Amino acid sequence: QPPYRVAEEKQESLSARVRSIRDQVPKVMVMADQQEWRPTFVLNRGLYNDVTDVAVDADVPTNLPPLPQETFATHANRLDLARWLVSNDNPLPARVFVNRIWQQFFGTGLVKTTEDFGIQSEFPEYPDLLDWLAADFRDHDWDIKHLVRRIVTSHTYRQSSAVQDSGKTDSDGQPVSLNEIDPENRLLARGARYRRPSWMLRDQAL
Repeated sequence: QPPYRVAEEKQESLSARVRSIRDQVPKVMVMADQQEWRPTFVLNRGLYNDVTDVAVDADVPTNLPPLPQETFATHANRLDLARWLVSNDNPLPARVFVNRIWQQFFGTGLVKTTEDFGIQSEFPEYPDLLDWLAADFRDHDWDIKHLVRRIVTSHTYRQSSAVQDSGKTDSDGQPVSLNEIDPENRLLARGARYRRPSWMLRDQAL
């Protein structure tokens, strides 16, 4: 019937318009927790089809500060993990991030092994400085610009990179330069000679 055909064509036109509008909206994957908690068991040698009877729950390593029990009722989720990462009781993320930013300006982090803060990592030359920068970074709401400003306006960063005498002499009475005592400048007695690599300058320019 003509009225039905007109209504059908109008419906198709409106549906095409709706699809066009929806296609313009960017799609973002959103993960949500299940309503019912699914038990998880240890796998025998990591095989997904060889499940043992040992049940496990979400938690953090025991040698680190525990998850705050008041944030979740029965089982911890990803939000609890995120809150734990930035909590005042967990200084590790702030220290790791500060160390990486320090490496960006000096070529070497306060802890030389920036990718490893475990028992095999190098002990920092200035642990108090690392702790203070991490606490200051955390207390200023994890503001990266504030952290960068702290570093680049410090006396340490604004030092001359020229190698000077250390004020000490060797057994022959000859002056000893800082380069002989500290060739890698781990003691921060002079400014860093490190400069941004070419690929980083190119990316910033682009």
